[in-house]
Amino acid sequence: MDTTKRWVRSLLIVAIVVVVVAGDQASKIAVRADLKVGEVHRVVGDVLIFVRAENNGAFLSLGSGWSQPARRIVFGGFTAFVTVLLLVYLLRSRRMTTVQTIALAAVAGGGVSNIVDRLTRDGLVTDFLNLGIGSFRVTGIFNLADFFILSGVIAYLIANIAPSGKQGH
Repeated sequence: MDTTKRWVRSLLIVAIVVVVVAGDQASKIAVRADLKVGEVHRVVGDVLIFVRAENNGAFLSLGSGWSQPARRIVFGGFTAFVTVLLLVYLLRSRRMTTVQTIALAAVAGGGVSNIVDRLTRDGLVTDFLNLGIGSFRVTGIFNLADFFILSGVIAYLIANIAPSGKQGH
């Protein structure tokens, strides 16, 4: 990969991470300003609702019952370590397709944004999105960072499964 392509690819990665972090943080600031914890706001009938939650666990509150030191190590330290490794891999890899790069940059951006929350909000992450129909809720409460992480992982997996048309890849 020539130098110009590497610069463009690096700028794309940085731009995606910045946009994901900015969008997620802006949405969380707005939710914290407008909703009290537990307050429900219907956005699209009963399909999409906002329910503010302050999560000290991971996605869907996994690990929320752990001790504070354990949560800090796993959700703070380990997550930061993995996110940094992912960013280094993204910036150094020469074999990823554009789709794979975008997908993993979205994952990294979501990771960075949730780490920002944990560092600035005493280990808490603001969640507020919930999908379902009536009393049947398809998801737990999550945020845009979680959405980008999950979407990025799915897109990356699909990009690796789908034939690329390239031989030897």
